[in-house]
Amino acid sequence: MGALISTGISVVWAGDDSGTLTAELLQPSKDPDKADQIDVTHQGTSGGYRDFLSGLVDGQAVTLDLHFDTDNVRPSAGEAGDLTFTFTNTGITLNTLAIPANVEEVGGFSGSLGDKMAEAIKFKVTGAPAWSTV
Repeated sequence: MGALISTGISVVWAGDDSGTLTAELLQPSKDPDKADQIDVTHQGTSGGYRDFLSGLVDGQAVTLDLHFDTDNVRPSAGEAGDLTFTFTNTGITLNTLAIPANVEEVGGFSGSLGDKMAEAIKFKVTGAPAWSTV
């Protein structure tokens, strides 16, 4: 069990506009997944109940508290790109997770930590995550 304890997770944001932000993950939090229920009731609907289309999945959003050098390029709200997480555990076959996303919120400074800073950035998941080996 001890071999599976993380010794550090690095995060790289490769944005379409701002460039690349490389950071250390301090703490993640994720909104719950949900499936939207879209009302498709119309004049021909019978039985007294509304009709719903189910199963359109919203990947929600993930907020990451990141620790990075102040000379890094910070992304801007609305920017599209890819989040890549690299796990440093040595016994793992799949150690890299890539997620297409948009930047939803930037800010939430946690304070200056010397030459580094901590900031909470919220990313909206826009596609299916993909695991790989680096």
